[in-house]
Amino acid sequence: MPTAGGASPSARFEWTKEVMADLQAVRLPGRDPEVVQRVGEHLRRFVSFAGWEKHEQDIAQAVADGRPIFLTIRSSAAELYALPWELLTLKSGQFVGQVNGLLLRFEWPESPTAVAVPKPRPEGGRILVAWSAAAGGVPAGPHVRAITDACAAGFHPFNPAKDVIQDASLGRITEALAAASKAGEPIAILHLLCHGGTAGSTFGLCLNGAEGMVVVDAAQLRQALTPFVSMVRLVVLSACDSGNSGALGSRLGSVAQTLHRGGFQAVIASRFPLTVAGSIALTQGLYDALLSGPASVETAEMDGRVLLWDLVGMDLDKASWPRKACAIANRNLTQEEWAQHVGSDEPYRPVCPQ
Repeated sequence: MPTAGGASPSARFEWTKEVMADLQAVRLPGRDPEVVQRVGEHLRRFVSFAGWEKHEQDIAQAVADGRPIFLTIRSSAAELYALPWELLTLKSGQFVGQVNGLLLRFEWPESPTAVAVPKPRPEGGRILVAWSAAAGGVPAGPHVRAITDACAAGFHPFNPAKDVIQDASLGRITEALAAASKAGEPIAILHLLCHGGTAGSTFGLCLNGAEGMVVVDAAQLRQALTPFVSMVRLVVLSACDSGNSGALGSRLGSVAQTLHRGGFQAVIASRFPLTVAGSIALTQGLYDALLSGPASVETAEMDGRVLLWDLVGMDLDKASWPRKACAIANRNLTQEEWAQHVGSDEPYRPVCPQ
């Protein structure tokens, strides 16, 4: 992992059977706190080669000063993105994922970012919401209300007939993006709500297909969406494991990582199973911040994570994946009402079937 000075110190991460077992255990409901702490300390020992103690001092000072902190993991070793960096411990034993004002983000080295077109954008760009319950119910209603309320508070126009796709298929999503581009009504944010599912040795998105549910893998999504990479500046993936790269050493990577490497300026995703309450809380905080005034994606997501912390406490569904640092003109971003709520009486039930 290159340092700020340009050096590239190296270290070896030992993928022992014990470590692999711990990494699996921290993904499970009712995880043992001792195992979680053990994983965090293992990560701390691993990054000691890169001067982690000095970074800790900088983090502590930033917290004391009330400054935001952006901690970026950048590595050409694909397997390192499978590690739960949210559990990296500080000297105090606290996880970096628990630090107020700290946002963990991931970048693939030398990934290009497409130039925004058109620039400047009329009205700041729309929000396109696409949701699919092909693999089971999703909390579309609360998501809709959260974004609709944020749009109203931010005086942003919202057209449900144009900006929401129910029972979304990959084809319907790309058709909507193409129509917006042709009409000169650019879409700045693509928000996808669905279940995550296994696609071979990695993960994909469960969307509607011609004959029922289909799992769209990262490569298929990249192929369909990259023609719109200059228009869509932020992709929000509200789906389990959408930031999970799957098997160690995966060259394809997660859905989020693949889109990030394809040139999308920013991608927000969950690297772990995402709870109903978690997805709703993050959506509320994210769009409230984006639409209420000038804000970067980073600071808006931090607002979402603060609300997530208040509602569900420390959990791994707070993790988000590859995102390049970016600030978008977010005063005028639109959204709409999605559908019925499923599972609101079980706030800790995973959105995705286990």
